Amino acid sequence: GRVDSASAAAAAATSDGNSADINEEPVDTNAGPCGGVPSAFGICGVSSLICFCMIVPGFLLLPEVYSFLLVMFIAQVFLFTAQAPVIAGLMWSLPAHLRNLGIGMTMVTIHVFGDVPSPIVVGKLLDAVGSYRIA
Repeated sequence: GRVDSASAAAAAATSDGNSADINEEPVDTNAGPCGGVPSAFGICGVSSLICFCMIVPGFLLLPEVYSFLLVMFIAQVFLFTAQAPVIAGLMWSLPAHLRNLGIGMTMVTIHVFGDVPSPIVVGKLLDAVGSYRIA
């Protein structure tokens, strides 16, 4: 890559003096219509929609436990399919030297705002309603 005064100063500030990671541009600078961040987020949207379309009828219409578990398993596969494009889009959007930090911050954010409050919210909802089928 090119070396200008800012990147030369940043390279001098590193311990090994290697400026290759600092000057590296994000990978997805010229993605075409079938690749890159827009396609990754499109996959997220489609897989989340499929998951939603399976979970709602699964909770409301399936009285038998085995059919319910099968539909929920398939819905979970589509739900977790949305995670890979998010991480890929994040990695494509960040320069190489910030990717580890970006992924770490994303994982912490997902857990703090998703995993921590969700049992509390679902528990309060079930206590208020009295049935998981109505909730």
